[in-house]
Amino acid sequence: MSLKIYPSVRRDITPQEYILQPGLKNAVEVAIALRQPLLVTGEPGTGKTRLADKVAWMLAQQKGTHFLDKPLVFNTKTSSTSRDLFYTYDAMSHYQAANIKREEITRAPKTADFIELQAFGQAIAMTNPASVDTSKFKTPIGDKPVSSVVLIDEIDKAPRDFTNDILHEVDRYE
Repeated sequence: MSLKIYPSVRRDITPQEYILQPGLKNAVEVAIALRQPLLVTGEPGTGKTRLADKVAWMLAQQKGTHFLDKPLVFNTKTSSTSRDLFYTYDAMSHYQAANIKREEITRAPKTADFIELQAFGQAIAMTNPASVDTSKFKTPIGDKPVSSVVLIDEIDKAPRDFTNDILHEVDRYE
């Protein structure tokens, strides 16, 4: 008997093709109805990212709603803090720019020019785009308010209190 080995062909599943298990679908619907975050855990490769893709796509398809069709993603690092989900501030570049401007005797740079909105910060700002400088976004948005799904990927890499800190900040908007 001879074995014939075929190269594996791995194809990414589109959000339309992803099938939600009934229990998972119920959990998503309850989280949406209660306007609460849904924390999904599982081993690598179990479909957590695909779930976020599916939920974002499904919400974007609903008539009368304005949702991004892809989730905003925050990739967690071992040094991440809950505030990193909202924004990052490039203090070094700001310091360098301020010193250059001082030597040239021109106006000091604005702090806002050195702040980059991250996934939660983008999600919050997108709900009221008229009040923010949209040039700070990695994701292009229009003039209308847009809601989104936020995926916090690799959350298991974060410090132990990270998830509690996130829930506290989201709950209290602090």
